[in-house]
Amino acid sequence: MKRDYKAIGDWCVDAHYVTATELPESVACLQLETIRKHSGRPTIVEVARDLAEGLDWLPAERRLAAQQMLQERHGFGFDMFRDRERLRITKLLGRGRIRTEAEYRTVLDALSDTTIDPSTARALRDLLALHEAGR
Repeated sequence: MKRDYKAIGDWCVDAHYVTATELPESVACLQLETIRKHSGRPTIVEVARDLAEGLDWLPAERRLAAQQMLQERHGFGFDMFRDRERLRITKLLGRGRIRTEAEYRTVLDALSDTTIDPSTARALRDLLALHEAGR
């Protein structure tokens, strides 16, 4: 699947404005600057994942409204990024090893999630230890 990094950047701008009110002004400005810097480039996907995680923490009513707005405007909501991340973790655990720097960062990001299932966290820590021992 070919990704439209400009469209993902546009999605990020809208997602940003949903969560910007929750952030200190200086952080919101930095976030918007980061979106503009990465828009149109493959690195915007990581920015979108971070925004999706922030949207996932909104109260249920605001989360649903954000999901609907993003879906209507862009054809996809934040669940797409969250689901892909979960699938990536499942594949890594099934394979039993980390092959790339991107996979390494994916594992670190997953471990920083305080809502992760304890057994998944344990398996990811084991995978990370195996990877770091082989470096």
